[in-house]
Amino acid sequence: MTPANEEFVSSAQWFESKSTGLGIEFIDLVEEKYACLRNDPQMFPLWEMNDTDAEIRRVLLPRFQYVIYYQITHDQRIFVLSICHGSRDSSSWIDRVVKTSL
Repeated sequence: MTPANEEFVSSAQWFESKSTGLGIEFIDLVEEKYACLRNDPQMFPLWEMNDTDAEIRRVLLPRFQYVIYYQITHDQRIFVLSICHGSRDSSSWIDRVVKTSL
């Protein structure tokens, strides 16, 4: 399991522990955004706070105050870097950036 998948599972479990069904709502929303990514990977904006040479994009999940950070690799694959709370410091996941992006 990738670190982003671990974050996803952990977050869904945490939401579910707070309120029955909330974890499922979180999962459904993330899966909906993943479907959008597969259809048009460039539809979400570039992350402005990016200090790397890679193009990192982000998907906001306002209801949960979470963000999906991802990049499109040189071979057009989508690489999800992190699914985390919006206030989380990027230094906890920035080392996951694939060095050769689009």
